[in-house]
Amino acid sequence: MILCIFMFLLLPDIAEITDFRNTRWGMSIEEVRGIEDDSAFIDSSKWKENIDRLSYYENPLVSGNARNYYFFDNRLFCGSYDLETEYCYKNLYGDRYCKRDHEEELYDYERIKELLTKKYGNPSEDKHIWEIDSMVKYYGFDGGPYDGKVPLYYEVPEIAIREGYLEYYTIWETQRTDIDLLLNSEWFRLRYGSIELQKLKKEKLLEKL
Repeated sequence: MILCIFMFLLLPDIAEITDFRNTRWGMSIEEVRGIEDDSAFIDSSKWKENIDRLSYYENPLVSGNARNYYFFDNRLFCGSYDLETEYCYKNLYGDRYCKRDHEEELYDYERIKELLTKKYGNPSEDKHIWEIDSMVKYYGFDGGPYDGKVPLYYEVPEIAIREGYLEYYTIWETQRTDIDLLLNSEWFRLRYGSIELQKLKKEKLLEKL
């Protein structure tokens, strides 16, 4: 489902000419639109206050698959892939349903992580986080100290991710870019961000407070 992303990850950064796909941090919205394939264009929108977003289909056959470009003061500072394998279908009555395949997403997560490690070296962070507090509340463990054991049902990672009790994330850093891969019940996302421009964005937003 994400073969095209794998292909980009395998390509070398030629003399650090590009930062995210074929773009460079600091490019304007017009410059990025001139580079990208307009046939895959979804929309241009105000994502948050002072932040504009361009979105393109990454895989039109899978709901949720998109790549995004984020701009602050018309300067590209972040790019991301939305990688959810969310399949939508209609039942016999015409009702539309969408469902994510967390097992496939976990498999893809490990493949992407392997490719990024080959390209950028060992990650600076690589964690699997259990939301123990939520699990304790849900299961009502109030008869004494919780022993930290996860119920057998949730020892299956893709089920734990689906239920919101487990999150995977991995981070890499280069001279210009931080890269994070995230998989949880809400997101399956690969994000690239400009270290310099993200810092500048935070400083400018703080000035307005």
